[in-house]
Amino acid sequence: MPDGSRRHFHANKLRPYVARVSNVGVINDSDYEFGHVDTPPNAADCFSLKPSEKLLSQSPEKLNHLNHDQRCELLELLDKYAECFQTAQVIVTLSVMKSS
Repeated sequence: MPDGSRRHFHANKLRPYVARVSNVGVINDSDYEFGHVDTPPNAADCFSLKPSEKLLSQSPEKLNHLNHDQRCELLELLDKYAECFQTAQVIVTLSVMKSS
């Protein structure tokens, strides 16, 4: 407040904030003057393949060393914990120290 006093508001008495959009613009892919522009995900990303389907379609030879039961078990685990396999893979090097 301009006079330095404080005013307290209860959370239940506040109106919800509704963000309104006043303008919408179209940017062409060849326009670089805007810099990086975040875009919403497209429908293809929402219906992407399961991790097991990706593995089988891209590099099935990586499973040749497994027998049929092991292959099925691995593919089921990949699908069961799919959220763990959505990001890019990173190589991690660990060093272990033993105290004696």
